[in-house]
Amino acid sequence: MDLANDIPMLKQNAAVNLPADITVGGSAISALGTVTSSSATALVVGPNGATNPTFQVDASTASAATGIKVKSAAAAGGFAISVLSSGTDENLKLDAKGAGTVTINGTATGGVTVGTALTPTGGVAAGGGFSAPSVFHSGGLGFSATTDATQHQIVTTESYLCEVFIPANTTLTGVSVLNGHTTSGSVNLFVGLANSSGTIVAKSATTTAQGTADAFQQIPFTATYAAVGPAKYFVVLQGSATTGYVATHTIGNFGAAKITSETYGTFLTTATYKATTFTTALGPVADTY
Repeated sequence: MDLANDIPMLKQNAAVNLPADITVGGSAISALGTVTSSSATALVVGPNGATNPTFQVDASTASAATGIKVKSAAAAGGFAISVLSSGTDENLKLDAKGAGTVTINGTATGGVTVGTALTPTGGVAAGGGFSAPSVFHSGGLGFSATTDATQHQIVTTESYLCEVFIPANTTLTGVSVLNGHTTSGSVNLFVGLANSSGTIVAKSATTTAQGTADAFQQIPFTATYAAVGPAKYFVVLQGSATTGYVATHTIGNFGAAKITSETYGTFLTTATYKATTFTTALGPVADTY
C-alpha cells in the first residue's frame, strides 16, 4: 500500500491505524511506526517540502549506528535529548550554519548548568557589549615598586621567560617590560609570546632600544595576536648587549626560567619556551597589552 495513492483523503484530526505493508516515499513503515531508510532525506518536513525544510533526517551514512533519542516526562520533569549508539561512548555535535551562532536559553530566565568540564577550543569571548581586557601580568603579579623585583643583567645568549595567564579571548599588541635600575640605549630588546606548549606565536622587531630605567616599556609585536583564553602563555625576553638590566621576579609560584645557547633576535624552532617551575631572578616582570 502506498500512502499517497491508496489513501487520497484523510479526515482532519482523525486517528489512523497504519497497516504493516504501508510505504512512505518508497520506504516501508511497520505497524509500530519504524521507518527503515538509508536516504539523506529519510524524513523531510516543511511547508516547501524538501526546499529549506523545517526538519530533516539524514540516514545516508554507511553502517550508521548513532542517533538521538527524545524523551518526555511528567510536568516539571523536564525533557531529555540523548545520544544512541552501538558503542559505549558517543559524542553529540551541535552546529549553526556558516557564521551563525548557537544560543542556549536565549529567552528563558533560568540558568544554564554544565555537568562536567567545559572545554572551549575556540576560547571564551568577553561578555556581550564589553571589550576584552589585554593587560595581564607575568606571574599574575602587578608591581607598584621596582624595589620588589630583582635586577638581572642581560646575557645576550639567553632568553628569559615567565608564565602569564590569559583568561579570555583577546587581541594583544605586544609586551610591556619593566626595565631595571640601569638601562642603556645601546641595548635592543626583543620580546615574544609562547603558547602553553612553548611555541612562539608572536614576536617583536629586533630594533627596539631599551628605554627609561625603572619604568615599563611597551614593545609591540610585528602584528597583533589573537590570543585564545582561558589559557597559559609565556612572555619571552632577549637583550642585545650586557650593559642593560631588566626587572625579574624574586619569588613566585609559577613558571619562570631561561633558555641558553640563544642568538639575539631569533627564537629557535627547536627550543621550547615554557617552564613548570620557578627560578628566582629569571622571569621578566612584564605585562601583555
